[in-house]
Amino acid sequence: MKKSMMFGLVVFAVFVFGFVGAVSAESVSSVLDNMISSPNGVTIVYGDNANPTDAMASNYLASYLRLRTPGKNVVQSASEIGNYVNKNLILVGGPCANQISSDIVAGMQGYECKGWKFGSGQSLVKVFDNGQGKVILISGTNWDDTMKVIDAFKYYKNSTRLGSSDEIVFSVPQVNSVCGNGICEAGETSTTCSSDCIDTSKELISGGSIGGISISGDILAFSSLKQGQPLPQGEASSSGSNYYSESYIYYLNLSSMEQTQIAPGYYPSISGNNIVFDNNNILSIYNLQTKSLENINMPTGYNQVAGYAPLIYNNTIVYVGSNGNPGNKSSAFEYNIETRINTKLFDVSWFNFVLEGIYENEIVYTDYSGKNSIISMYDLDTKQTTQISNKPFIAGGAKIDGNLIVWDDGRDQGEGIPMEIRYYNISSGQESLLNISKEGSVSPTSLGYNLGSGNLGYDFGGLSGGVIPLSFSDGRLLFQSFEGNNTWDIYSYDFNTGVERRVSVSGRGQGQAFSGNNVVWRQNINGYSTEQNLHYLKFNFE
Repeated sequence: MKKSMMFGLVVFAVFVFGFVGAVSAESVSSVLDNMISSPNGVTIVYGDNANPTDAMASNYLASYLRLRTPGKNVVQSASEIGNYVNKNLILVGGPCANQISSDIVAGMQGYECKGWKFGSGQSLVKVFDNGQGKVILISGTNWDDTMKVIDAFKYYKNSTRLGSSDEIVFSVPQVNSVCGNGICEAGETSTTCSSDCIDTSKELISGGSIGGISISGDILAFSSLKQGQPLPQGEASSSGSNYYSESYIYYLNLSSMEQTQIAPGYYPSISGNNIVFDNNNILSIYNLQTKSLENINMPTGYNQVAGYAPLIYNNTIVYVGSNGNPGNKSSAFEYNIETRINTKLFDVSWFNFVLEGIYENEIVYTDYSGKNSIISMYDLDTKQTTQISNKPFIAGGAKIDGNLIVWDDGRDQGEGIPMEIRYYNISSGQESLLNISKEGSVSPTSLGYNLGSGNLGYDFGGLSGGVIPLSFSDGRLLFQSFEGNNTWDIYSYDFNTGVERRVSVSGRGQGQAFSGNNVVWRQNINGYSTEQNLHYLKFNFE
């Protein structure tokens, strides 16, 4: 198999007894649980001669699995790790790009670099023993296939497939469309059918890997890994690599197109003049008016921000604080920018908890600690919690705006289940199904989407696609849809008018935000999640 087709083989190792290269009988989810709870720690390792995007994938995994630890280098190259037997490792890069991966699959016909038996659109997840550790091999036939599976590990506890076996093959579905009929159909893009799909968006930024996106008015905040760009001579990243591996926070004025770098960090959230973000486990606020950066002191007993993005609405910030140990209880906090007071809200298990949205005095969050995902709303004024999802099912991706909460919903644990976008009226307590058709593409009620694949909506082992809400503001919902043929695009639904429209037509539209008529999203360059650009469109929702 060609080296270019094997950038995306990812390997995880954990502390359990066994022989190197022997096949394990434990499920993928079980092995990951053991790895994360191991007292010996875990190191993510990428190949020395691999494409620089493998180092980027290592950072993604560290973030997804909450492995970023202050003072500890959790991402290393293969030469830095040395003897890998018996260690807790996450190896990024396949047998063509990472020597340790090659050692693990040596002698296994169809799994070695030469003779790879899987085709385009297929990805493999397989567990092996590694002495006193274990290895989970995750390999896509190409890089984009692999990144989809990496995204699956974001909420791996809720993925039926990852908990079902020690070997899983995922397949991307293909759909048929007719170019030239005047309809930009599912599977068609501005590249494959320019006559039907006309792209009027503007490219803002190109290169690197774009992370979180947040927008308020004309100000866009985003995080980006400048992966693949060599550092200035004589400099090295925190991991010792000669390439950028840190994520930085930027903001861009959409009127002047002036871009400013703020500081290292992840997951920005913007409201008014303030941008809040995770500055390598420190809660930081940047004020656009004063151009000043402030690090917020953590409450007594807590030393770092945990989980995913802190959220902001006007002068209120909500975040999760931790003492750095995933096994200990962490807590959700409210921070008031004006009074500078931290208020504890409730205890959480931060590894299984995601803050999803905030609007005025209400926050929504998802608890993944049980077999079923539970979405709840918490009132910052009354301190009352309301469970929104009241049936056993997979749910997540919740967004709140005004009197409505929307989320992705699955009503049983079976494979191939249809995922639906549902919404909840806070005043009436009424839950409803959102009927959307997506302008000639596959009906979302027939889209098999398993939230276990994470916020990009992939579990795609024989499934037909997926949808997931992305942004919700002013009664307008933007959601991402898997169109088949390995393409994604963004659609809008206006609760005020009932009008639904397709927003992006590139087939690579992912992870967007909007404010007013300003819509921004990221697109993969040449199909790779490690090289992305931002696209901008003045969009008419009517």
